[in-house]
Amino acid sequence: MKHLKKVFYVVACCLLALCIFILVIALNPPMSEEIANMLYGEGGMLVSEETPAPEETEEPAVTEEPVVTDSPIMTPIPLFTPGPEATYDPDARGAVYVVTTTMNRDVITPYVETNDYIVVPEAVSGLGGYVPIDVEMTVQVKPSPTPTPVPTPTADPNMTPNPDATPSPTPTPTATPVPTATASPDPEANLIELEYEDLYFEPLYYPYYHVLDTREQVLYNQLYVNIAELRKKVIPYAELPSSVVKNVFEAVYNDHPEFFYLENSFECTVDEDSRVAAITLKYNELADDLTAAKKTFDLRAGEILDEAKKLDGNFEKEKFVHDKLKELVSYSEGADLSQTAYSALVNKETVCAGYARAFQYLMQQLDIPCYYCTGYSGMNHAWNIVYLYGDYYNVDVTWDDTDPAAYDYFNRTDDDLRKTHQRKNLSVYLPACLGMTYRDLAEVENTEEEDDFWTKEEEEPLEKELSLYYDTCYERIVENGMGTKEYVDVYSADMWKRICEVYESGQISEAFFTRAFHTTGGSSMAMRVQGQVQENGTYKVTHTIVID
Repeated sequence: MKHLKKVFYVVACCLLALCIFILVIALNPPMSEEIANMLYGEGGMLVSEETPAPEETEEPAVTEEPVVTDSPIMTPIPLFTPGPEATYDPDARGAVYVVTTTMNRDVITPYVETNDYIVVPEAVSGLGGYVPIDVEMTVQVKPSPTPTPVPTPTADPNMTPNPDATPSPTPTPTATPVPTATASPDPEANLIELEYEDLYFEPLYYPYYHVLDTREQVLYNQLYVNIAELRKKVIPYAELPSSVVKNVFEAVYNDHPEFFYLENSFECTVDEDSRVAAITLKYNELADDLTAAKKTFDLRAGEILDEAKKLDGNFEKEKFVHDKLKELVSYSEGADLSQTAYSALVNKETVCAGYARAFQYLMQQLDIPCYYCTGYSGMNHAWNIVYLYGDYYNVDVTWDDTDPAAYDYFNRTDDDLRKTHQRKNLSVYLPACLGMTYRDLAEVENTEEEDDFWTKEEEEPLEKELSLYYDTCYERIVENGMGTKEYVDVYSADMWKRICEVYESGQISEAFFTRAFHTTGGSSMAMRVQGQVQENGTYKVTHTIVID
């Protein structure tokens, strides 16, 4: 009985302790949750040594892989973004604007090939004439070895034959080894001692060079130097397939309209494995007196360039050249030298290739990136791609040179030309044309008519001052170049308020900012503009510009 009483007391104490423990847990939820996790695990399953708790697996992060294309990596795309600190005070007191833009040199929007059915408008039907690159192949067959003839021994008539003599064996004829054929130095072949790798072709201006891989670029440099020196025979620095050599030749030809004396065909001597052993370049009649031809060409081109250089913006220069070519040149299917810029600028008669080559050359001379684009428009056709302030546009001068002259194919997107123009060959690697700002002339002219609203008497002085402000900002940015620069000006309260309005609306991107950024060649640019009111009511405006 005594032992039972002790057992009773022990059990009662345990129950009391358990009740107190449960009460403490009930009043302390974090502790309760912690104990539950210890007993059952976070997934709600009882954790034991035999049954390990399931490990929590993290979902792999979904990352977008970069789009890998064969497009040339070369073209900057300025992006205009108003700074996060931009504010606008209605009374224009102490407003601060931060404007930034970045240039991504690693990614471009690739052209999307389509198989749309081509429909050629009647007004431009038959206006083509581009002749694709042609290559003539000559196979160099290695001569097979021929055995050396063995002379037959002749018996001496005065010698008495010895019947006991053993006849000597007839010697077995053996072939004379043929030495491995090696090309001997050709006095007409490329003998120019030049470090080809020292050449540099700016990606924005010579896109076809950057379509090629490293070994192809070396051959590009080799061809470029030899064409410039009028060499006819080129021994490739390495054994390359004929298909590769054709692409390299096309890249050189398309990038350089100044080679108007080069034919768009060449000859290849290949071995039995289709490896190119020699390249023979062809030149047209202008190469016979190239000095005189270049003088005439430069004179005619200079007449257009001198007028174009008087204009302010790249768009104005582009439009002038477009209109001038339509005025001076006539389409002629049988034109001489029709695949060259010379036919358009000097002879004034050409086909689509001549229009496009002339337009490309003149744009390059005005420091406006412009590419020679080839493809199909009901027939083989050539046109241009032009780069204006961060955007690309298609331009087809040939199809605009109609009666009456038009701007139907001036600064058009790829979408606009989807049913009429298809790129072919290396041109598919040129960037996509998506520009909208200068998409067509009519819209720009309407914008200019709307701007005439500001020429009212009460607004005219202020708008003239704003135009001067744009020009001053552009010139300062270009003149200062890379690095950090700060300059201060004083403006009236009305002028400062007008400046605030254009920064607020983002109009400065078109007015000068993106254009200046492109001209400097930097990879990023930021500008901070701050106005502080003075005692006399004017505003001290500080511009801080950083270009990397």
